[in-house]
Amino acid sequence: MTFLLLGIAILAVWAPPLRLPHLVPAWWPCFAAALLAAVVEGVVRWPGLLAIALLLACAWGSKRADGAAGALFTAALAGLALAMALHLVPGFRNPVHLAGVRASVDGAGFTQYLNFDKGAAGLVLLAFHGRRGGFPPVRTLLIAGVTVVVTLGLAVALAHVRVDVKWPSYALSFLLINLLFTCVPEEAFFRGLVQERLMAIAARRRAWAGASVVACAALFGLAHLGGGPTAAAIAAVAGLGYAVAYAATRRVEAAVLAHFAVNAVHFIGFTYPHRSA
Repeated sequence: MTFLLLGIAILAVWAPPLRLPHLVPAWWPCFAAALLAAVVEGVVRWPGLLAIALLLACAWGSKRADGAAGALFTAALAGLALAMALHLVPGFRNPVHLAGVRASVDGAGFTQYLNFDKGAAGLVLLAFHGRRGGFPPVRTLLIAGVTVVVTLGLAVALAHVRVDVKWPSYALSFLLINLLFTCVPEEAFFRGLVQERLMAIAARRRAWAGASVVACAALFGLAHLGGGPTAAAIAAVAGLGYAVAYAATRRVEAAVLAHFAVNAVHFIGFTYPHRSA
């Protein structure tokens, strides 16, 4: 129930506000219900609640404050959201969805968690800093398609994966969790928070026009360095596609679509997560 409600809260960011009796963002009551369920089910304890309250305060301050105060709130928001996404903040017990699964015969085993800390951080970033505008324009599909071909083509060329078409029994739940609790939080952070600010700086310095896109791609690659240099290089190429999709549309949905397209095609059509040594 906890993660069903958290998933609904993430989707509710795109819903119109509710009249209760005043206008209230639709994600507020959904997130409150998810937090209540998380406490009852033991997914979140008091340090986690404190972290979420602080995250919301930083998000509010980053939108309301100007100048140095606004920059300080934004830096604190970015640091805390990143710490939550990396599971460095105590007070969260993320249950396992899939344990030690081997999706491909020659693939490494993997475990998929239901991460409340990362999902909650992504929800707050999306709600406060994700530029949204409905379904992305058609050109986003082209960018997503090119990103899929280039990223997975590179992965095959580097012998990181091979073609392996499959649809295991858990595929639908895996992909839904990946969309809501991986793609959305990561794009809300890298695009909504980081790239948007870099693009604002670049707009004042015309020579830096493409710097924000390249910088965000590099940061995305570095974030995946834990998987090794090959995985980081492939992630940087994918991140370049996501950054281009965002720069072309200024909509977080475009980056999420490109990100999910790569992850879904990777999972369904190639060795997942990578070939074992």
